[in-house]
Amino acid sequence: MNSSTQIRADYYSYLKSMEWRNKRQQWIDSGKPLMCFACEKPMPYFDWSGFNFHHRTYKNIFNENLNDLVLLCADDHRELSKQWEELKEVQGHCLHNQTHIYVVSKRINLGLSVKSNNFIMQPIVTGK
Repeated sequence: MNSSTQIRADYYSYLKSMEWRNKRQQWIDSGKPLMCFACEKPMPYFDWSGFNFHHRTYKNIFNENLNDLVLLCADDHRELSKQWEELKEVQGHCLHNQTHIYVVSKRINLGLSVKSNNFIMQPIVTGK
């Protein structure tokens, strides 16, 4: 198994771990919105099925800050991931920027306020 395959296997194990479930609880306890950042689809009362955390960065993988994550419905997460796969080779383009572009574009297309979602646009702080 090469290192890339091992990292992917570790990541999928992590998504099933107690640490990851604790990350969900931290999100709830933080008061962050329980809705899709892109379309504002509400998450049913603490029912995570149909919702995913999207990583704005993998720099802190396995020890993410809540600001490294964005809550998205499954449809928006799938579409953003697809766009990222298509665009990640673009010079100067990063996952954080692609997340921002996707969320803002979707919200504008739906006639939703971009300002109500402004904390997604805060820079990612690393190394602390």
